[in-house]
Amino acid sequence: MPETCSAPSGQTPFSFGLDPWTLAYVVVPIIAFTPIASYIMFPLLMKGIGSLLGWYLRKKTEGRRAQLLELKTAEQQSFKNTQKSSSSGKNNVQAQASGSSEKKDSQWIGVVGFFHPF
Repeated sequence: MPETCSAPSGQTPFSFGLDPWTLAYVVVPIIAFTPIASYIMFPLLMKGIGSLLGWYLRKKTEGRRAQLLELKTAEQQSFKNTQKSSSSGKNNVQAQASGSSEKKDSQWIGVVGFFHPF
């Protein structure tokens, strides 16, 4: 243990070279509100980045989307034309149970879907 005791010199406290008023009313509140601001700004920043990414992807795939829509429209028109020409076949539909697989319909074009409840 040292033999002498020293007291503070009475100089202004260490304040990074800033005026005490500036330190108390500007810097400390900024440091205090930074965590709160990050909770607000981070989701807004992510939303903005996501919007920009979505816009970029839409612009990039716009041509392919237009081609697919044209193809779909053409297929629907051809399907409607074939349905009008073969409308007499609707009268020959036989009722079947949902589990019967005795006769396979070679004209059926569709999608088999399964909805899983979980």
